[in-house]
Amino acid sequence: MMSKKGVVFFDIDDTLVETSRFNKDAVNYSLHILEENSINISEKEQQKVYDDIYQSYKADNDILVHFMRKLYVKYSTKFKDLNQAKSLGELAKAKYESFRTEMYKHYMPEFTKNTISKFYTSGYDIGIISQGTPSMQKRKLDCLDIGEFVNPDLIFLTKKKTFEFYEEIKNKVYGMYGNLELIMVGDREDLDVLLPQELDYKVYRVLGTGKYNTVKTTDSYECFKNFKELNKKLDDILDI
Repeated sequence: MMSKKGVVFFDIDDTLVETSRFNKDAVNYSLHILEENSINISEKEQQKVYDDIYQSYKADNDILVHFMRKLYVKYSTKFKDLNQAKSLGELAKAKYESFRTEMYKHYMPEFTKNTISKFYTSGYDIGIISQGTPSMQKRKLDCLDIGEFVNPDLIFLTKKKTFEFYEEIKNKVYGMYGNLELIMVGDREDLDVLLPQELDYKVYRVLGTGKYNTVKTTDSYECFKNFKELNKKLDDILDI
């Protein structure tokens, strides 16, 4: 049996999944329901209302319920009544969830699963450290179809990543396995790189296509454009 080398933790949003692209496509798919019910509001007008409430609800699919109500307030003459807006909001939410269940895993960047597999077959346990509403992050993870690799005891979901949070995880892993190597792979420099790095995690940043991919304030860590670059580098890192 291969001895355990360490634990590699992956972030979810804009790391394992191109979350920004997924959210845009999922919302667009869900809002086809407006056209289907002959409610003609331009994409530009819809986007403005959506942007106005995004910071309050973000990726929570309840945003579609509130979005539909906001559209009704602003464009009430286009709806039959408020009850129709409420009903369409719930239907849009259901369509979003259906899209997530069926399509979410297809938004994993190329070479992501292969990278996970390389770590796994080289003797690393695979874990998850992800920020967001824990119940929602769990639903996302369940849709990714990577359960064969991920150790369920090493899934840590939180509303906010902090120094103390990473420290608790480190102590738990050391308690389980001893002082093994800890690696964090994520897209955000502040939360996925600099915080764990302070606690001696080895860090690999994958820039990807998310909104944080242009921020880089230090050369103290290895940075990769995408998983294809990291995957290629792993042949040297893991002596494959």
